[in-house]
Amino acid sequence: MSKLPEARTKLIIIAKALAITGLHDIANEITDEVIPLLVRKEPFRRARAVRISVTPEMRRNVIDLAGNETLTMEQIAAKVGLKSAARVSEILNGQR
Repeated sequence: MSKLPEARTKLIIIAKALAITGLHDIANEITDEVIPLLVRKEPFRRARAVRISVTPEMRRNVIDLAGNETLTMEQIAAKVGLKSAARVSEILNGQR
């Protein structure tokens, strides 16, 4: 668990003590510049991964296109509708 809230509280106490002793510049620097840095950002939600199933037709298309030596795996993936060249490599190596 993060100790950010505890660190913020301690810094606020230190800044108040510094202000009381007359060190207003340092106290203001802590409250205006340092304490705002100790705020956690809200976590963002990621979208679920969408996995495209490789159909037999896609597999045949990949193998046919791979016979064309001028196409890269990225180009084959784009033509067939796959997200990455890694999936093309898996098909060509018999893993899919």
